[in-house]
Amino acid sequence: MAIKVMSLLDEKARRFGASANSTDFQQQFLDSINYTLDDIDETLGLTTTAVTATNESIDLDSQQYRGLISYGLDVYIADAGEWNMSSEADLNARWREKLATRQMNYMKSQSMLGGIGDVDEDLSGS
Repeated sequence: MAIKVMSLLDEKARRFGASANSTDFQQQFLDSINYTLDDIDETLGLTTTAVTATNESIDLDSQQYRGLISYGLDVYIADAGEWNMSSEADLNARWREKLATRQMNYMKSQSMLGGIGDVDEDLSGS
């Protein structure tokens, strides 16, 4: 199931004590969500579409990626300074750890082995 951007906006507005209707907060939120998606794309080799409006959805599995995206938003919104809630170094370290864990889980889900007989067929030219 895709991830609704509006639900993430509402969640982050509550977390950071901002108004979901604030133009400034919405712009920081959209920038932060795209930075987060860029990190996920770069780390996992995925291709996601940039989010340009709060009424869009992110075409990633909610169960696997919603928590990761939510945490990435915390990092980038806090990095903007106006809504800082934790030390930047601590947030960045935890963000990198979460990305690494997601990358490890993603790699485990990918089949890197050929089927039985694949190597022999390739070697014999058949």
